Amino acid sequence: PVRVLVVDGLEQAVQGQGLGISLSEWNPQGWAGHGVTDLSSVTVHDPTGNMILLSDMSSLLLEYDAEGAPLSLLSLWAGKHGLQANVPQAEGVAIAPDGAVYIVSEPNLFYRFDPPPG
Repeated sequence: PVRVLVVDGLEQAVQGQGLGISLSEWNPQGWAGHGVTDLSSVTVHDPTGNMILLSDMSSLLLEYDAEGAPLSLLSLWAGKHGLQANVPQAEGVAIAPDGAVYIVSEPNLFYRFDPPPG
């Protein structure tokens, strides 16, 4: 898939405040969109509200701010960011409270990317 759908109102529904659920499509700003051919995983970094998109086919991790402006890109290719080989079939991403990025891929591989110091 290459679309990100946003479901709003779930927290209020769980708290018994009615079913004011809405569904919308998230689109990043700019002419290039999110610039990937697939989406393996999507997550929101809770402290910042930034959207994190993981693409297996493009071998990229992209970060957008809450308004959809691109912020950063992490390539998952050999020779980049300490990788000795390409990350094969990236399937999931999570961001730790300290900013470390965790990616899982097939077959049974686990990667950790630490933020730069400072």
